[in-house]
Amino acid sequence: MLSLTHAVAYGIALLILPDGWANASAQTAGRHTVYESKMISSGHNRPTFNIKQHELLELCAELHRRIDPRTIRERHGWSEEDLASRIARLRNAGLVKEPSTGTFLPTFMVISMEDANHYLRIPPDLVGRTCNLILKRRPAILATARQIPGIKGRPYSAYSFFLFSDVLLDNWQINNVEHSILGSERPLRHGNRYYLAILEKLSGQLSEAFGIYGNGGATRNGKEVDVYGNDRYSGKTLISASDSDLSRWFPTLPNPAEKEFASELIAGLTKVATAGNAGAADDRMRSGMEKLGLIDHGDLNFLVLPRSSVDRLHDVANLIAPEFEDLLRKGLPELKTAYFASRYKDEVTFDEYFIWWYHFFYTRVTNQLAAKRILRIPTNGNITYLVVDPVE
Repeated sequence: MLSLTHAVAYGIALLILPDGWANASAQTAGRHTVYESKMISSGHNRPTFNIKQHELLELCAELHRRIDPRTIRERHGWSEEDLASRIARLRNAGLVKEPSTGTFLPTFMVISMEDANHYLRIPPDLVGRTCNLILKRRPAILATARQIPGIKGRPYSAYSFFLFSDVLLDNWQINNVEHSILGSERPLRHGNRYYLAILEKLSGQLSEAFGIYGNGGATRNGKEVDVYGNDRYSGKTLISASDSDLSRWFPTLPNPAEKEFASELIAGLTKVATAGNAGAADDRMRSGMEKLGLIDHGDLNFLVLPRSSVDRLHDVANLIAPEFEDLLRKGLPELKTAYFASRYKDEVTFDEYFIWWYHFFYTRVTNQLAAKRILRIPTNGNITYLVVDPVE
């Protein structure tokens, strides 16, 4: 299976995203909820252990909700020692703290549906002004992007979601936002710097929590594969499909456990991308591509980008950066009011609160741009892009 190397929370359309979220009790009637973890990091910056194990996600959510230790132990069937060992592990990793009240609290964002409804609201006028800014800059954005190898010559529908959401708002913009709006480094936790959150969603929900879009990446023998969207880890993308599925879906390629698999697959995809249409794929290749969402309603749904093109995409993001940052600054007073009215003020810094609010925000902008037909969101909610150097 492709080994994960980075994941940006990022970069998830599912729950209602108009002016807020519907009442959580109405959404969860008859169904229980679960939590999933998201991280904003680079390189090896990440928790020192797997927070998804040993019911630690649930424990952190319970601490956030101020549930007393006895109730927590009874719910999980833990002894006092069981709970204490879990708390100690989280505390040593910098993921919980003990304020003067003596009650342990998480030091990262725990976002329930109720929290999102009350404390992470997105002002519609800010969404509207951001869309207007993008529309104003759209000619320059397209003129610049259409000169970049991997995008040049491709139909607009093939890259609109990637360009107007991932590039302008997320992966190529987020460093601008962090440096300009926050001006601080990511939180230091046990020697590593990263943002972390766990988010609530309904059990059985296929797309990621709150429909938030984000990036995920994987490598195999130096071949880099990235997916942007909100259903990246369903097992139906190149970064989440199992070896057994890949073997069945691409029977003419080497076994996915062998190093030649990634090279031959990317070579085949590059050939199809160069031709510019799904008809360039033979029947067996096409079937596998459809299973992975690389073909969407007969159109190609992936990009092949030389590494130099990845760098040039920063120039595209910078076309809106100054004005975009001014819009965000104007919204800070209202956002700080919400932060200080929430439990988060006792748990995380405003910077960490802001960066996760920002993911809700750009997801809303993306959906509004889709409603205006400025971009087209693929049916599976994702677009794949391969980073190669040189183009193979």
